[in-house]
Parts: sequence; structure tokens; C-alpha cells
Amino acid sequence: VAYLNCMRYVDGVIESLMNGFERADLIKDTVFVFIGDHGQFFGEHGMSQVFNALYQEGVQVPAVLFAPSLAVARGRVSGPRQQIDILPTVVELLGFQIENAELPGISLLRPVTPERRLFYSSSMENSFLALRQGRMKYIYDFDRSPIQAFDLSVDPKEATQIDVPSGRALELKGAM
Repeated sequence: VAYLNCMRYVDGVIESLMNGFERADLIKDTVFVFIGDHGQFFGEHGMSQVFNALYQEGVQVPAVLFAPSLAVARGRVSGPRQQIDILPTVVELLGFQIENAELPGISLLRPVTPERRLFYSSSMENSFLALRQGRMKYIYDFDRSPIQAFDLSVDPKEATQIDVPSGRALELKGAM
């Protein structure tokens, strides 16, 4: 119930914000980006909060981009994406170009290769790192236990770990 109440509160804040922009006749001239800072567990992996776990439920972040006056196709963004892709997207939506620098992300308006590497980290006491590339996801807890590996194409809930050979584990640690 507390989670639903929180969601209702956030929805109300966004509604008030959007109504204010509409009353001020600014809604057509504004690019709105609403993005969460983390996903949410609902009992998966025995968790109900996002603390130091990097399973998919915690790293899949809700996001909405709303640009009513720009010619952008509606729909879902596909492919492996991260929060670092937001800034290049806004830059592209506004028609700007970055000069003498390069942004680390890829605009959400551009396709990405399915093999794109995504990196994750936790920031709590028992830190973790994770790497996702293509269908594979690896979670590393700084040698407190073996690297966890999952094939997300057949196991999207990360329920069954795959053994990682020691040579591959060393390679993965270096990549993370």
C-alpha cells in the first residue's frame, strides 16, 4: 500500500507540473524528461528494496520523454540503454551539437547494437559491479563470492546462475 501511495503522490506532482506548464502556455516549447533513479523489487531474489543488488528488477529504470512540439515518433525505446543516454537524447532533441567533446551515451533516438556493453554499480556498504553484454549479465561482488552469470534471453528473471570458468572470470573482472 505504501508503494502505491507513493506512486499516486508522484503522479499528482507530475500532473500539477504539467498543468502549470499548460496554463503558462509553455508545454509546447518544453522537453520533459522524467526518469527514476532505480528500479524496484517486489520480492524477486528475496528483496523488497533496491540497496546493493544489481539484478534486472533493480537496474531497469522507468523513464518518459515528452516533447509535444517535436517530430519524434511515439513508442518504446529498444535495445540496451542506460541513464547516460538521456543527455545525448536531449541534445539531439533540441538540435544542438557537442563540439570538442564526446558524450559517453547514445541518443535514445538512435539504434544501438544488441551487443552494447552496459555497466552498473551499487553504492552501498556491500558494493557490486555488473556488466551486461548482449544476452549475458555478470554480477561481481569483489570476490566475496564467485561471479554470478545469467543468460537473460532464456532466464530474464536471473533465477539460474551459469558457471563462469576461472579464465573468463578474470577477464570479466578486468572489464568491470
